[in-house]
Amino acid sequence: MAESRTDGTYVMVLTEESSPRVSTGDNELSAPLLTKDVGSVSALALTMNLVNASLGSGALSLPWAAAGASMLAGVGITLLVLVLNALSNIILVVAAERLQVFDLGGVLGHLPGPWGRSLRLFFDASIWFSVGLTLVGYLVVVADALESWHLPKTYGLALGAAVALPLSFLEPKYLAFSSSLSVGANVYLVGLIAVLFSYKREEPPVEFCLVGYGPGLITMCSALMQSLIFQMCTLPMYETLKDRSVKRFSACLLSSFVFVFLLFAALCFMSLSLYGSNVSSNILQNLPQTPWGNFGRIAMGLSVLAVYPIYLESMVAPLRHAEARALRHHKPLQLPSPASSTGFDECDASREPSCNSLPLRRLSSAHLERIKMRVLGFRLWTPLRPSQLAVPLVVGASALGGTVAPHLGACNIMNGASQVAAMVGWAPGFTGLFLLDRPSAQLGLCWRGLMLLLIVFSTLMSVLGLLYTDNFIKELHCMYFIQA
Repeated sequence: MAESRTDGTYVMVLTEESSPRVSTGDNELSAPLLTKDVGSVSALALTMNLVNASLGSGALSLPWAAAGASMLAGVGITLLVLVLNALSNIILVVAAERLQVFDLGGVLGHLPGPWGRSLRLFFDASIWFSVGLTLVGYLVVVADALESWHLPKTYGLALGAAVALPLSFLEPKYLAFSSSLSVGANVYLVGLIAVLFSYKREEPPVEFCLVGYGPGLITMCSALMQSLIFQMCTLPMYETLKDRSVKRFSACLLSSFVFVFLLFAALCFMSLSLYGSNVSSNILQNLPQTPWGNFGRIAMGLSVLAVYPIYLESMVAPLRHAEARALRHHKPLQLPSPASSTGFDECDASREPSCNSLPLRRLSSAHLERIKMRVLGFRLWTPLRPSQLAVPLVVGASALGGTVAPHLGACNIMNGASQVAAMVGWAPGFTGLFLLDRPSAQLGLCWRGLMLLLIVFSTLMSVLGLLYTDNFIKELHCMYFIQA
């Protein structure tokens, strides 16, 4: 709890009443933060949040990517990417439930040998990088949507950030309503495109490729990964599931992915039928300047704002967990966290004469009041907890990033490609190799082979995705065209 001092500063006073200690030995750094009775998000609400996490700015570039991959090939790639992401998410959830650790970096911190801590820091940093780019894209979508109302981009970014900030402080159970609105906005977009196609009369028919192949297949894969990679958000969402279990989560994930598959397939087909190969990398830019089209832009802008706090939570979760560890150990917060529960924040004897008399592995309450936290060895004082302070800082940074953001399609492709190796390959691959129970000898060998194949394949897709950032419509070798 925070108390005011006479000099006007605030300090964090940690008491046993505010955070009961849980003893799990040297691995207490990753002890559970919530018991199964604390989870408050229903299965239906979690399903809506999972659907919502898949409907970000990446979905708006899918028709453009499908134009260079062909329609049927795009549907096949969508199914493949959904299966890969479903398996990787379930692997991470199984490990999280077994370890009772609910952030990605914390799970990877349990890897054996000296690589565990390094990989944990690497994935925490990669989450902040990739999710930060995603949040920038979301505010760009909001600004683009508001341009139809003749609002300058800078003002649109500021307005989007102003709406995203209070949403980011809501508890996950309250995001189900906003998630429902987001899903409704995406359904409206597909329905609007379908109505526009069915009512076009004197316009000449458009032509697009039904079956073909080319480098656009890689672009389609990267675009889908941008939409469907939310492994960094999975464990924080799973942590809050009421009566959580792997089986319960898997049912929610399957239901959400079936809906997403149908929605993406309909969006791509209707968009190509209406605009052909001239479809924009942001489908909102193809909508007509009519009240119905402007409403679709605004609705999609609001929908990505509903996704915003879900992704932001994946950045804040490691900080919240580090704060909880500090509370349990009655020690100042350290960032990065110590490698084990025996690590403690040493004080400066030149400034604190009582340091020499401090017992090993224990800090007094008075010492806790004098030291707020340490970041990379430096003592810092903050008016809020780091997890609370990070929210406005990230929202503000994403708004500033939106002022220099590139073309939405290229941004989505590069961001999706950069996440494939870490989130779809390395994280679940190393988790499956080292943190899950191995089956029998023969099945264990097959399992290890599959995990290694997942790591190699995802790494290759990341490299290729960063090289192929266009939809390559001119390089498409089409075997069958269709006119609509």
